Amino acid sequence: MTNINRRGFIALGAGAFASAGVLPLFAAKDRQQWYEEEVTGDALLDMPMMEGFRPTALEIKVGAKKPFEMLHISDSHLVTLGADDVAKADKDDLAHFRRRLKGFGHPENVIRFAAALAYAKAKKLPMIHTGDLLDFMSDGGLAQVHRDMAGRDWLYAIGNHEYSGSGKPSPKNEWLKAARGRMEKTYPNAITCASRIINGVNIVTFDNVGMSKDVFDEQFATIKAEFAKGLPTVLAYHIPFYTQDLAEHAVNVVQTTPNHWARNILKSVADLHSGWLAACPGKGDLKINKTLVEWLPKQKNLKALLCGHKHFEYQTQFCENVTQYICGATFNGNAYHIRFV
Repeated sequence: MTNINRRGFIALGAGAFASAGVLPLFAAKDRQQWYEEEVTGDALLDMPMMEGFRPTALEIKVGAKKPFEMLHISDSHLVTLGADDVAKADKDDLAHFRRRLKGFGHPENVIRFAAALAYAKAKKLPMIHTGDLLDFMSDGGLAQVHRDMAGRDWLYAIGNHEYSGSGKPSPKNEWLKAARGRMEKTYPNAITCASRIINGVNIVTFDNVGMSKDVFDEQFATIKAEFAKGLPTVLAYHIPFYTQDLAEHAVNVVQTTPNHWARNILKSVADLHSGWLAACPGKGDLKINKTLVEWLPKQKNLKALLCGHKHFEYQTQFCENVTQYICGATFNGNAYHIRFV
């Protein structure tokens, strides 16, 4: 018996079944979604979820032994709770949950995230996600990541929302190591710094949001060791490093976006700080960011920088011959389909 998938059924036409006096086993409009068969292959690209997904094609010259492609996504901001999260929540926690579910828990978040995963699956692309996969840390959120990312080829750079996703204090020195350990049971690589070599190109992820601030010496030493391998190196992290044009663009986005929450806060480049861009001149920041902004331009094998955080897509020159690529938010349907050559 031939197995007819959804696309095949539609192409064949229900009329053929009716003319033969045979009722179809199912049709998409006649069967509840949960009972539908899995959609696979190129058929994923025809699904309605793809209507709002708009990946930007990039070609980045890095000196790869053989060209390869990846999907770069960022800022999914999934808002997911489990019963355990709610059971230990006080009134402030519950108020925070309600605010985020109302303001950021709209269905586009998970729909666009699903579209990105489906796109990568259909095109057989490894993925790199540069932070804020979750809007805040929760058992329910980690369970969703574990379920949805099972069996996928991906790398992750932690975002600021996973470090400080609520109004309560973020992890401090006494529980940073334990917090990283809990995250690393679900995420695909070490939080502090990790690498993957693909076709002679070293893709290095690192934490620049503060979850590793207790191990600066170890983190910087690991990053230096990755560069010391001498391979073309691409860095991936969450918060973009300051450049003058990026700073001006960030302010312009806030000031020209109707009802932007920060319109009365960010009026000029002088108002920027580490929450907006890493290593803003004359402003305080994490030691890793202040160190790297001086050290990285001297590394001849640095080929590209990948990040997110801003929720808009932008490209800016970080240093001579090196571009910093800011990925737009996945919840807005943004992504970079990158071909490394």
